[in-house]
Amino acid sequence: MLKSSKEVFERERCLHVYLGQVSCQLVAMALTLMDDALWKKHQKERACSKRKDWRTLVTLYGEVKIRRRLVQLENGENDYPVDKIMGFIK
Repeated sequence: MLKSSKEVFERERCLHVYLGQVSCQLVAMALTLMDDALWKKHQKERACSKRKDWRTLVTLYGEVKIRRRLVQLENGENDYPVDKIMGFIK
């Protein structure tokens, strides 16, 4: 009986780790889609895409690594739109 309880606990722990990893991947996908949508909006406003940079977000479930676009706005300012809309600005 004790062995069985340990196996169940270990399976539950592995499932928890796996769900955390999947959650991080889903957040990364959502932020990438958001970045693409914001870029389409900025294109209409005559902005230029300068490059894509990596950013790592540390969460309770693990790290979320995203590539987000640096945009040069028509007024010459540089901006990471996804950082701004999500409140990641330092």
